[in-house]
Amino acid sequence: MRMFRKVLGFGALPVLLSLSPLLLLPVIARLEGPSGWAAFVVGQSVGNFCLTAQNFGWNIAGPPRIAMLPDHESRLSAFADVFWAKALIFPIVILTGLSATAALTPMPEWVISLPIFFATSTIGFGIQWFGVGTGSPSLIARFEVLPRIGATLLSLPAILLTAQVWIYPLLLVTAMAVSRGTFNVINYGSLLPARRSVKKSIAELRKNSATAVVDMTTNLYNSAPVPIASALLPTVTVAGFASGDRLYRYSLFPLAAIGDSLQAWVLDPTSKQLFRRQLIGIGANATFGVAAGLVLALLGPFFTALLFGEAVQSSSEIMIWYGVCVASVAVSAPLIRNILIPDGRARLVLLATIIGAVVGLGLMLVITPFLGAGGLALALAVSETLVLFIVAPAAITTLRRRVVEANE
Repeated sequence: MRMFRKVLGFGALPVLLSLSPLLLLPVIARLEGPSGWAAFVVGQSVGNFCLTAQNFGWNIAGPPRIAMLPDHESRLSAFADVFWAKALIFPIVILTGLSATAALTPMPEWVISLPIFFATSTIGFGIQWFGVGTGSPSLIARFEVLPRIGATLLSLPAILLTAQVWIYPLLLVTAMAVSRGTFNVINYGSLLPARRSVKKSIAELRKNSATAVVDMTTNLYNSAPVPIASALLPTVTVAGFASGDRLYRYSLFPLAAIGDSLQAWVLDPTSKQLFRRQLIGIGANATFGVAAGLVLALLGPFFTALLFGEAVQSSSEIMIWYGVCVASVAVSAPLIRNILIPDGRARLVLLATIIGAVVGLGLMLVITPFLGAGGLALALAVSETLVLFIVAPAAITTLRRRVVEANE
């Protein structure tokens, strides 16, 4: 029962947070039309990559690291280390992302693409990874879920009244700044955590560099389809592809919530049921992934028209391949996050990710001019499936070894 309550807390709230923009995005898609909608999704896509760069792998390596620390004081000290390491790379990440977003969207649409890029990228300063590591869904609810949902709900009537889409990213950034500051005041007695030297922050970045490269490489080919579509395809085609891409991204949020809700339980060092817990984690992810993949493949076009409007509806071809993507990610995610990364196999994961990224990005650039938007989704499906085929044998071998060691 305790595990069920924790799963419900970790699962329901992040899913609610992730899906809350669906109240707003249909309004934006219909209000701005294909050109503005495409610019909005390009800004989000570049922002998501910069968010991953800002996280620098701590969303993967951070939770198990925090979970294994003995007390709250040591956990807060680790959070401060991570915060100042992120602050060190923040200017580089933001300037690079702003330049990329500006280059990929027409100047008249910058008022849409640049603000949503900035708001999305600054989520990298969030505390969700810390809440997962401490096993505290209430922490995530207070400092992540409620502020961001509040910003979304306030934005809806404001945009309907003014037709100004930039209101949403402005309120989102404001809500996140207030929530982060409140968290720091409660835990550190000031708006910012205890300062760390530049030398210490650089050391922190180096320590997490392998995991960060894995995460950024994965996100690069995950975020690439919409920007590549924007560079190679007509605006109307980009808008339809962007709708399918958004639906695919939103299907991943419940998957991430399932993984977050189970990770601390699966990796509990005091547990005597390592194998059973790992199987439950893998099974929960895989079950959801296959179900979500079938929904996308069969009903994806209908849902994109329903949510974003018929003018920007996605095609069946695109959604079938995105369904394959969801299923592949669902199986590979627990193998990477709960077995290989905690076992120090980040380099293997990096190798698999690089191979998947090179193959996926290469396919995107080669086949898109011939197959159009469907080729982009096909290339992403190939890359995600390839990563799964590479990490699965290593994860199985590692899990077997750990079970034997635990029983000795």
